[in-house]
Amino acid sequence: VRAWIEDRFESAGESFPALCARVREAMLELPRTGRVAVVTSGTPIGICIGSALEVAPRHIMRLAVCHNSSFSEIDPNHGDLRLVSFNNVPHLSEARLRTLR
Repeated sequence: VRAWIEDRFESAGESFPALCARVREAMLELPRTGRVAVVTSGTPIGICIGSALEVAPRHIMRLAVCHNSSFSEIDPNHGDLRLVSFNNVPHLSEARLRTLR
């Protein structure tokens, strides 16, 4: 994963910068009113959180390690992503249910 993020090898697949751009673009296309639920895996979550916090690409994958079924809140304020909350699991009342992806 680190080699993919650092673009160390040629690949026929999508590059990490291209994936980041695609995820950010999708986030900014969401409606600005009301609430929207986006269900996805850890990597796009890490990209969204990393974008909101302006984290360097090499650190984004650290943010992708989330609790399974957690939720995060991001406010797309006028084209800027603002982190409201991250990796919330209040619906998992028992510690044994809180597993990491």
